[in-house]
Amino acid sequence: EMWSVGAILWEILTGNVIFAHSQEHCIITAVRICGPIPEHVLKEITDDRWRTDLRRLGGTANRIDFLEKLVNEDGRSWLRSEIDANSAKLRDFIDQTLAFDHAERMTVEKALAHPFLEDVREKSREVRAREPFPPDVGEKKIDHWRKLIFDEAVE
Repeated sequence: EMWSVGAILWEILTGNVIFAHSQEHCIITAVRICGPIPEHVLKEITDDRWRTDLRRLGGTANRIDFLEKLVNEDGRSWLRSEIDANSAKLRDFIDQTLAFDHAERMTVEKALAHPFLEDVREKSREVRAREPFPPDVGEKKIDHWRKLIFDEAVE
């Protein structure tokens, strides 16, 4: 999931977990860092109280400038030259991975083609699925998925 890629990249660059704690606290932190959740995404939340709280919290939140925060506060000093050299690409990559709206969030294909990764991507070493995963995976048990993964790994 691309949200996780953005969060992990932040952790690599800063040494700090960007969204820690419980799921509820994580979402509140995400709103404080990433700004308000778009209304059409909020409408997907079935819990009225939670949706109202997030809407209210989002009204006072502004998305941080990730690059500014990296350069001025959180970035690891030994990565400073890399951060500076790739600033526009890095800002765009993090912004696109940490988007609340799934439709606006970067896809894997776009991430692999993104300028931020162009110097380190090794297409010859990439592994791709032979076919797309079925969109409806149903209510399978964890043991079912373990077996599928194991069978695929040993194949």
